[in-house]
Amino acid sequence: MAGGNIPQFYIVDGDGNVMFANEGSGIDLEARRALPGLLAHVRESADGSATVSLSSTVLLRAGTIRGTGGIWHAVFREVFRERTIAADATERYHLTPRERQVGELLIAGKATGGIAHSLRISPATVQSHLKNIARKTDSHRRTEMLVKLLDVKSVEA
Repeated sequence: MAGGNIPQFYIVDGDGNVMFANEGSGIDLEARRALPGLLAHVRESADGSATVSLSSTVLLRAGTIRGTGGIWHAVFREVFRERTIAADATERYHLTPRERQVGELLIAGKATGGIAHSLRISPATVQSHLKNIARKTDSHRRTEMLVKLLDVKSVEA
């Protein structure tokens, strides 16, 4: 795991009820609130997996487990100390150096105004860079863009 962190791990049923949690990792309120949306993404995905970003340093990932007892979902909550754009994402998505800087600040949790202040550019210019990154990564939401820039792999069920 990134940064040497051990993820929290849950097994949930189709309704989002936690059936099992690894030692000492009762599901927190933030993850509990995100669980219905995450499970909806899992059900809609072709491969039965999905990833959502709860914040710039917290990911919630899920995959479907089919067994004799029915359909369950394995959910991992990972916390990272520091996250940066994946090494090959700049080349894969043909990001300019400035787009990479904007992406790094987005990953750090900065909003448009904070990115503009940090880079000494206007918020409109930040929005332009974000639109370019979204187009290049074929992303429709910032969360989706973050997942692609971080090269997050969905949990394989």
